[in-house]
Amino acid sequence: MNGFDFWNNSDTIKPENRSKMGTILHTRVVSTESGENLGILVTESVWFTGEGKQIIDQKTRYVFMRESHARVIDEVVTLKALDRVVFKDDKDGCSACALLAGSNRPRKRAASSWMQTATPPRSMPFRPAP
Repeated sequence: MNGFDFWNNSDTIKPENRSKMGTILHTRVVSTESGENLGILVTESVWFTGEGKQIIDQKTRYVFMRESHARVIDEVVTLKALDRVVFKDDKDGCSACALLAGSNRPRKRAASSWMQTATPPRSMPFRPAP
């Protein structure tokens, strides 16, 4: 975005390449709600260019749902540009989910689902978050 790499940034980036990397800084938890079958987490983050300029404010709403046959996480991200922002059409995405190796369930056959830890139901209809 805007020539900065927000996807591959890490502490192992060589000093001469750090100015090309962007950083997304979590700034606060706005709210939390919990219940027997539903949990909601709202957070705020700020996107900084490699030059240290604040370029995007991000608000994210995570809705965690438990159903009899599945566990669902809806993520709604709102990005507010603080300057001109250009997202090019490339391989990078806005979100990722990393799972600890120990969270994978042992299985007798290879997983063919979109996530290693669970097999989704046959259909997952779109449901707006509450």
